[in-house]
Amino acid sequence: MKNQELQNLLFRRQFLLAKNKFPISKNWQYFSLNDGYILSVHPDLEHHIKRRNSRVLALLGIGFDVEYSGLSGNNLLESILDEAKNFQDILSQTTTISGRWVIIYQDQTDTYVFNDPSGYRTIYYHKNLSIMACGSQPEIIKAILNLSYQDKEDVTEFIYSERRRKRESYWVGDQTIYQSCYRLLPNHYLRFSDQKAVRFFPDPHSLEEKSINIVIPRIIEILNHTYQYLAGHYSLSQAVTAGIDSRLLLAASRPFAKEIDYFVDRMGVLPFTDPDIWVPALLSQRINTHFKVLNSNDKLPDWFINLLVKNVTEARLLPKTKAIYHRLVTNEQRILINGNTSDLSRVAYNPKKHTKENIDAYFLARWLNYHDIDFVIDTFEEWMNALYKHGLYQEDIINLVYWEQRLGIWGAQYASENDIATEEIRPINCRYLLYLILSTPTKYRIRPDFILYRQLIKELWPDCLSLPVNPFYNLRKFIGKGRGVIKRTFGSNK
Repeated sequence: MKNQELQNLLFRRQFLLAKNKFPISKNWQYFSLNDGYILSVHPDLEHHIKRRNSRVLALLGIGFDVEYSGLSGNNLLESILDEAKNFQDILSQTTTISGRWVIIYQDQTDTYVFNDPSGYRTIYYHKNLSIMACGSQPEIIKAILNLSYQDKEDVTEFIYSERRRKRESYWVGDQTIYQSCYRLLPNHYLRFSDQKAVRFFPDPHSLEEKSINIVIPRIIEILNHTYQYLAGHYSLSQAVTAGIDSRLLLAASRPFAKEIDYFVDRMGVLPFTDPDIWVPALLSQRINTHFKVLNSNDKLPDWFINLLVKNVTEARLLPKTKAIYHRLVTNEQRILINGNTSDLSRVAYNPKKHTKENIDAYFLARWLNYHDIDFVIDTFEEWMNALYKHGLYQEDIINLVYWEQRLGIWGAQYASENDIATEEIRPINCRYLLYLILSTPTKYRIRPDFILYRQLIKELWPDCLSLPVNPFYNLRKFIGKGRGVIKRTFGSNK
C-alpha cells in the first residue's frame, strides 16, 4: 500500500479536541472553538458544527432523531439549540438520537462532551492540572501529549494477566494502560472546568414498568424510522446470525430488504454446520433476501497490523480482525449494521439469584472471571459506591454493569477497530429505545422464549421465525438431507 494511502488510514474516523491541532496530516479539518480549543477531525468522520451566539454545538459521527426520521446533521443541531437553554436541556434533547456519535457543547461557562448511549463512538481524555484533551483513542492523544504507561503494581498485574488475555484483553473501569488517561463510560458526560466525568443517567428508579402491548407499537415505530433514515442516506450491509438480536433487525429491515446486502462471515473458523452459518443462509432462501456467506481468512499483512495498533489502543488480532481487513482491502463503502446492544435487555436482576448480600464487587469480578485480580475488585467497589451515591440500588447494578462495563468497553472496542475499514451502526443504540425495552417486565425479555422479541418479529416480518433461534442441533438432523441442502445453500463458498 502506498504511503499516502497509509497516511489517510492513520486515525481514520477519529477526532481530537485540545489546545493543539492534530499535527500529523494536512487532510484533516480543523475548527476553532471557544476557550482556545481546536477540534481536529479526520476527513472520513461525519461532522456538523453550529454556532448560536456564544454557544457551540458539534455532532461527530452518525446521529439522527428517531422521533423525526429526517432530522439529522445541521438540522438536528439547529433543533436542539432552539429547544435547549442550558446543558441539561442538551442532554434531554439527545434522548431520541440513535447512531454512533459524540456531541460537544460549549457555552460561556464550560465545555461538555458526551457520546451515544453505549459509548460506541469512544471518548478518552487526559487530565492534569494544566492540560485537558480528549479524543477517540488514547493513541491520538499520545500524538500531542507525552503519555506514560501505568506503573502501579495492581494495574500492571491486571494488564498482563493471563485471564485478561483470554478475555480478548477486556478492560474494567475508566482507567487505561496510560497514566492520567481515562475512558468516558456510558451514561456520563465530561466537564472540562473541573476535569470530571459526571453521571447523568439513569435517574433513580427512572424505569417505570410498562406493558409490552403499550411498548411494542412504539418500538416498531422507532425501528421503522431508524431503517427509513439509514436506508435513505447510506448503502447498508447487515450481519445476520442464528441469534435473536440479528433476527429482530432482519425483520425490522423488511421494507428495505431489496436494498440491503445481508451476510455472515465464517472468518476462517466457523464450519458450514455452525448454526450461525446455516440458519441465516437457509432463512434467506425462504424469505428471498440477498445473502452471502463470506470467509474472510486472509493472513493479516504487517502494514495492516502496524497501522491498526497505531490507531487503536490495545487493538486485538482475532478471527474477526480478518473481517475488518477484508472490508478494507475490498474498499467496502456500505455502513455495517449489527445487533449488538440488544443483548442488554436480557441481563436482568433476578431476586432469586441476586440479593443485597451477594451483589458486591467480588460477585461482579467473579461474573467476569476476574475474581482473583485485586484491581478489578477495587475498581468495581469504587464504581458501585458511586452508583449508591447517585441514588441507585442493587437491582440497577446488574443492568448497568453490563451496559457500562461490558458494552461500553469490550463492545466499543470492535467498533473502534473497524473504523479503519467502514462505519458501523447498531440500531438498538438509542437511549429512548433502550428505555422502552428495559421498561418491560423481565420475563418477556429473557431466555428461553424471548417473548417481547418474538412478538416484535411477528409484527414486522413473521416469516423470519420460520427457523429456530440459536438451535443446538446439527444441520443434517434439522433438514434431513445434509449435503444436498448445504450445497444448494452455500454453493461454491469455501
